[in-house]
Amino acid sequence: MSDELPLAAASRRLRGVPGFPGLVGRPRKAAPNGDSPMTGGAQPRVPARPERRELASPASMLLPEPPPSETLSPRLLGISAAAAYLSVSEDVVTELVQAGVLCRVRIPAPVTSRRQGGEIRRVLLDRAELDAQIVAWRERP
Repeated sequence: MSDELPLAAASRRLRGVPGFPGLVGRPRKAAPNGDSPMTGGAQPRVPARPERRELASPASMLLPEPPPSETLSPRLLGISAAAAYLSVSEDVVTELVQAGVLCRVRIPAPVTSRRQGGEIRRVLLDRAELDAQIVAWRERP
């Protein structure tokens, strides 16, 4: 019997200690068909048939997809979207609205049983006005 602890040889083998050439980590199990899990047994990918792709989305068959140039972009922007549009922080946009530099669009609220009119509280800014402000702020040489 050796003076080595029972699991010391296994520990050395798993760590890849010299003296155990070529063995690093846990031994790989062979696949049932004899292929190595690292090299064999992989099946080539078969592309989906075009008719399957069309049937997967029936809505796309009814409505043609618009060209990228005709995609709908919102006319009214919230504070965060306007800040991203102007490449400034939300605080700057809020300060510009409070100072009257940018005018918010006030949408009247519908009269319902829960609401007696008034206006929608969300702060919305017109993209066209933002574009006009950008032109006005532009430096002239």
